Amino acid sequence: MVLNIMRSKKFARRTLLAILILIIPAFVIWGAGEASKKPVLIGVIGKQKIYLEGFLKSLDGAKVNVLLNFYANSDTFNNILQNRILMNRLAWERLVLLAAAKAEKTNITNNQVLALITQHPLFQRGGGFDKEVYHYIIKRSLQMDPRQFEELVRENLRINSFFADLFKSVTISDNELLELYKNMNDKADISYFLVPKDMFTGGPQPSMEELQSYYDKNHSEFMTAAKIDLEYMKADYKDQQGLQEVAKKINGFYPTLQASPEKFQDIAKENGLTYERTGLLTQDNIIPGVKFSQDIYDMAFRLEKGAVSPPIASSGSDGSVYILRKVEEAPSSLIPFEEAKNKVTEIITDKKLSELAVKKAEELYNDIKSGKITFVAAAESVKSKVQDAKNIGINSYIENIGPAAGSFNNILKAGDGGLTPPFASPKGSVILRTDKIIPADMDTFAKTKDALYKQLLDAKRTEFQEQWFREKAPKAELKQDLDKL
Repeated sequence: MVLNIMRSKKFARRTLLAILILIIPAFVIWGAGEASKKPVLIGVIGKQKIYLEGFLKSLDGAKVNVLLNFYANSDTFNNILQNRILMNRLAWERLVLLAAAKAEKTNITNNQVLALITQHPLFQRGGGFDKEVYHYIIKRSLQMDPRQFEELVRENLRINSFFADLFKSVTISDNELLELYKNMNDKADISYFLVPKDMFTGGPQPSMEELQSYYDKNHSEFMTAAKIDLEYMKADYKDQQGLQEVAKKINGFYPTLQASPEKFQDIAKENGLTYERTGLLTQDNIIPGVKFSQDIYDMAFRLEKGAVSPPIASSGSDGSVYILRKVEEAPSSLIPFEEAKNKVTEIITDKKLSELAVKKAEELYNDIKSGKITFVAAAESVKSKVQDAKNIGINSYIENIGPAAGSFNNILKAGDGGLTPPFASPKGSVILRTDKIIPADMDTFAKTKDALYKQLLDAKRTEFQEQWFREKAPKAELKQDLDKL
């Protein structure tokens, strides 16, 4: 989870200067965008109702966390903060975590808040904490006063402290470290052959009942792509000052645009902005004249018909600000059975051929293990050739199989001369033999042990957090679609 990514240790004066220039993304200029002033129930956590005001406060807390974690990488900082869907989800997740921390009575002292702020590299200059830099950054990048910022820092520390207590149960043994090292660095020579699914072609065709049944149970596979017709206005800027000027201009006419969205083109021209209309698009199409941005595509497809988006700015100091309006939409629809029948036939036929290949591979696997047939003879029985691959590792690519990562653990477990259980590939089913294990250099293990420990610890903590959310997190129920806030 993003909430607990460790801070970068690298920091320099030039990084600070770059941050002061670049960490002013679109949300700083236009705030919550479509946020309503009416009391809106966002969801319920435990017995607590979360209204829009509380959600927006948590959104600010998530922004604080991103700033303190990614202060040394302005591009990542901007990309995260301009991803509205991600930020909304982080804000909700933060509320759930905060509720759990409060239930456990996890508290943070003033000294802990003070220590984090005064010792953070972002707020230091000349070897120590600089109050002017501190005030400047939180005002310019987050538009907060110190009291707001420090209260959000306290809440974030409370969440971190809560998880730190839970993480005490996450341990790593030397055997786990060794297994990870060997899995990442051992090599192997292998032999393998394919039981091709094409050898089973020519069998009975699926019945009409089978086709209809599959179609009825898998409607999602036979939907047309949703299409939208957009109009948008665009204002370019070359530097930070230009962005601020564009923001000032948009802030001047944006309330009028929201009140009269049908005058979209006229308002764009009156204010000297570029106006374009796209025609019908799917999510696979490129919006003409718009630099690709996932945030723009997400916004375009979740807008209500006739609605106007909040301004969306490119990341960095040179880019464009876009405002979108959805003119028309053609929702995704189910392709009629008669039109989809050929595709259904292909899917079912391919599935049956794959199942037959797997069944045959399992029979041959058992016969080879029992000594009834040799590895080479088994390959010949399905008119296949034995192939070999030398010195492969977890990151290797194996011809006719694909990336080795999915099967490499079984390759190592099989040991010299051992077989791995058959596994599926796009062309059929594979039977693989480990001819030789090439052990990794153990001297290198000693040198990389600390880095491996951190890597494995991070992975286990992430897994632990995901399990906690599934099984132990406070009961939470959303009343709004976070993707549309």
